Amino acid sequence: MWLSSLLSMAAMNMQMITRVWLVLRLRDDSPLAVVYITMTFAVPVVVVSLIGGVLADRFPKKKMLVFAQCGNCVLTLLVALLDVTGAISFWHLMVVGLANGSLMAVNMPSRQAILSEILPEDKLMNGIAMQSSAMSVTSIMGPAVAGLLIVYIDTAGVFFIVAGAYLLSVAAVSMID
Repeated sequence: MWLSSLLSMAAMNMQMITRVWLVLRLRDDSPLAVVYITMTFAVPVVVVSLIGGVLADRFPKKKMLVFAQCGNCVLTLLVALLDVTGAISFWHLMVVGLANGSLMAVNMPSRQAILSEILPEDKLMNGIAMQSSAMSVTSIMGPAVAGLLIVYIDTAGVFFIVAGAYLLSVAAVSMID
């Protein structure tokens, strides 16, 4: 579970930085475009998270995690393909941002709630601490790694790596009983 959280959060943080860098390139360094792109991800996280919590209570959390991570993988792969072919446009990033934010709002409640199902009570606090550490580490390392990778493999290459990280997160979750 910790590996899945690490991969998922790293992917999300890398994707956010890469998306912003790409939109700056697409929109001639427009700060307003950055605001729009950031909001397309952030607003669904806030609004849809209430629904995500309800879904986490009603459906198996492992299936919810797999669904959200697979969805993020497919969407990120689509952006990577559009980017590498030069067909990417601003509206693509807006639509995918809304979908990524919505999927993250489904992912997070399930990811947090599953800990109490898979860990014994005496290990639960350690599990929560480990998950929090994964989130903290990736909020620092994800953007830094993405920025470095953009220099060498451009935004499309980073999106391909992010899609792979989401896929590896699915594989890690799949190993949970």
